[in-house]
Formats: sequence, C-alpha cells, structure tokens
Amino acid sequence: MKKISLSLIAVIALIGFSCKKSKTDVAIAQSPIVVAHPITKDTLSGSIVGTMTKGKTYFVTDDIVVNPGDTLNIQEGVKVIMLNPVSFVIGGVFKCIGTQDKPILFTGPTGTNAAGAWGGIEGDSSIYQDIEWTNLEYGGAKGDGKVPGATGTQYGLSCKKAGATFIMKDCKISNWGNDGVRLHGCKVTVLRNTFENVGVTGGEAVNVKLGTTGDFGYNVIWSSATNGLKFETSSTVQFPQTNVNVYNNTIVNNGWRNPAKPGNGVLFDLFTRGNVYNNIFVNCKQGLRITKLADTSNVKYGNNLFYTTVDSLKNYFYPVGNAGKAQSTDLIQVDPLFIALDKNITNTVNTNNVKLQASSPAYGKGNKTYNQDIGAYTSDANSHK
Repeated sequence: MKKISLSLIAVIALIGFSCKKSKTDVAIAQSPIVVAHPITKDTLSGSIVGTMTKGKTYFVTDDIVVNPGDTLNIQEGVKVIMLNPVSFVIGGVFKCIGTQDKPILFTGPTGTNAAGAWGGIEGDSSIYQDIEWTNLEYGGAKGDGKVPGATGTQYGLSCKKAGATFIMKDCKISNWGNDGVRLHGCKVTVLRNTFENVGVTGGEAVNVKLGTTGDFGYNVIWSSATNGLKFETSSTVQFPQTNVNVYNNTIVNNGWRNPAKPGNGVLFDLFTRGNVYNNIFVNCKQGLRITKLADTSNVKYGNNLFYTTVDSLKNYFYPVGNAGKAQSTDLIQVDPLFIALDKNITNTVNTNNVKLQASSPAYGKGNKTYNQDIGAYTSDANSHK
C-alpha cells in the first residue's frame, strides 16, 4: 500500500470538518484573532511597528516613527498621552480604527486644556492612512526638528505623498494650534468628522492643495481661525488639479481669529474645480468664497443654506468681488433651526447643538445627487453620527 502524505491527510481532515460542524468548530471560530506584533511597553519613543492593543494606555516621551514599509495599527479604546511636544511621524501604513463606543484618543498630559501640548500625526510620506473614530486634542506644537517631518507647527493629520490614500471618518480634532488636516496631492475620503476650535490666530479645519481629489461630506466645523474647508491647486503649477466634492457640511462661527485674512466657511481658490452642495453656513465671517482664480467654469454649486444673527454679515454669504454668486436653489438668510444656536459669534466654548429640529427647512431641500437634506445631520443613514 502506498503511503499517504501528511499534506493529503490534512486536506481530508479539513474536508471532514467542513462537512459537519461540531462544538469544537464553534470554539475555534470564536477564538480571538491573534494581534500581530502587540506593543507591550507602556512608554514609547523612536521607531515602532505592530499593534497598539485595545483599551491600553500608552505614554509617549519622544517622536514616534513608523518607517517606510512598516505598519502601525491602533485598536479601539487606546489612549495615547503625549508627555512632550512631540509627534507621530508616519512613513509607512497607519491604521487607527476605533469604534463609536470605544474611540481612540490622542491628548496631552493630564490637566492639558489648551492647544500646543504636543505636535500631531504627520503622515507626509505615508502611502496609506485610515483613521476612524479617533479624537485628537490640544496639539499643534512646533516640532523639534530631530525627525524629518516633525518640523514647524504641526497639523493634526497630514498626507503629502502624491497618489497616497487618506481616509478620515467619524473623528474629532479640537483645540488645535494650526490646521486640523493638511492634504497635498492625495486621494481622500473625509466624512462625518468634527472640527472644533481649530487654529489659534490662523489655520483651517482642513487645508487642501496640489491635486488632491475626493469627498468632504457630513462634517461639522465650529470656530476655525481662518477657513473651514480651504481648497486650491497651486499658484504656479495648475496640474494635477485639485478636484473635490464638498457636500452636507455644517459650518458655524467660522473665520473670526485671523486678523490678516478674512475667514470663510468654504474657500475655492487657485485653479480648483469641484462641486459644493447642501452645506449650511451659520454666523461665518464669510460664507462660500469662490475666487476668480479658481477654475470657475468647472465649479458647480447650489442648495446651500446661509444664516446669520448679525445683520452686517448678510452681505458676506458670497463675498463681493469674487466669482461666486447666490443660486436660485440656495436658502438665503433662512434659520436652519438647530436644536441650540449660540448667538455669540466669538464664543470660546461651543454651546451649539447643530442637529436639526424636526421642522427644519433644511430637510428635503438638498441636491439629491448628494442627499435630499441640507447639512451634516440628515434624515438617512449617511448622517453625521
């Protein structure tokens, strides 16, 4: 009789198991997934690779570096306390995936209550970043320059590698020293995030340049220093062209802290093209600004709602001297009927609740290519959470 190989026996065994379930099969199926390269140290610095495991608290004393070719995973419920004004510098793959019940948190030392306690997560050379249900607060310090990428005032999140993928969903960036997000030439999805009190005297919630393409929708932006969402290609290089869809964002009290530049809810500039629909602008210094330097023949917009409690701001929904003009589908000086609206336009504490009342005029007035409703809080499953 010929000998049966061990590999053949293994195949037969697998077939047998697949034909009939047993209690053992159930136990195997429910076994926890083994975490690749769990990071067991509590205090971190320097180059790292592997997985920061769920529910664990980590303390960072110096710049963290994820080298090209390496991957850093951060699981739900992780808390990262930055003890010094240092940063995460991502040269490889970064996956930071929390959940609604157990978000991930990056913050400064205990007692921190102002921007600048730490740097940011600098993914300038990363090829892939996926950040979901993650909160970043009290950052934006100036980098120490010891690690390439950790120089200058730090952004919350960044992607500057041409063609790289950047995904940001259901996150929050608050009390930040500069731009919350800076994107150059990448492919992006930025959905259902909250940006609160971003920029001290300058900076945008999201600053986009140099051929970036993608979607920016269902975000809530309150009190950015300059612009809520800023889009441009370049003053010198027009291609590749920034081309974005900007829809169903709610932008409140924006543009009041930069004395050198008038702040806008949304700014389209420098050969940018795209679509701007279904956004709510409330008490912004300026609303939707489409400059004459944008690719104006390829900027489509409408179904946006503008409202202010300050009479003088009514003239700045579409700032004079620019290419943007009120559209017949816009709702001009129409109260969106938030659950709660703080009429103090320069308040330093966010006391608004920008969910819509049941009788809000924003329901059913959207461009249906994007959503039947206007604003970040909609009546369907796409809504800001």
